[in-house]
Amino acid sequence: TVVEVYGTNSEIAIAAQLVHEISQKFQLPVPLSVWQALLEYGIIASSPPFRTAWWYAGMSSFKVPPNLTIEAIFAVMCSPPHNIRPGFDQYAILIRNLIARRKFFRAIKYMRKARPFYTDQCHEFEAACFEYIQAKRDGLHGRAMSEIFHRYERARFLKQYMYYNLRAWSRDILKSWIPAMNVMLEDWVSGKPDGVVDIRSRVAYRIIPNFIQEF
Repeated sequence: TVVEVYGTNSEIAIAAQLVHEISQKFQLPVPLSVWQALLEYGIIASSPPFRTAWWYAGMSSFKVPPNLTIEAIFAVMCSPPHNIRPGFDQYAILIRNLIARRKFFRAIKYMRKARPFYTDQCHEFEAACFEYIQAKRDGLHGRAMSEIFHRYERARFLKQYMYYNLRAWSRDILKSWIPAMNVMLEDWVSGKPDGVVDIRSRVAYRIIPNFIQEF
């Protein structure tokens, strides 16, 4: 596909533009799987191994995508004329990108949007558990039992996958928040020690406890 051809060569912007142009010219809806591939190639191309490789090749200036690439793709995906409703996987890529760039408040905003998917998956897992237990009590065997067990295992793995991501995002934010705040304070309140104390107090006694309680 277009995304694979250009994405594997770190031409993320060209891939996104071509997808949009083809969609508009031929009036074709862009499926969620294509947007997912764009986001994945974008995050891979922005990763340290790829950045280092293009730097050694002397091509980092035009092969490494800008920091805002993931957010830009996400915005185009969600905006007219595409109007795609993101799923948990798309939010996961965006949130990881925002945390890596120390954009914690924006990451938390999207974590709130991703969390309902986990809640729905918990309900699906509960329903699959009851179905599986009932099938065992009824003594089902063969294909019918295999399909029920498959639904149960799939619901369990998806629930754990979402839980792990929410936990990892929360851990990374908490580990990075104070060091990042100390760096940003130099720009925000340079020469204003009272302001430094006020911001640190707000983070330590209000923002972080509220975040822990929420997630």
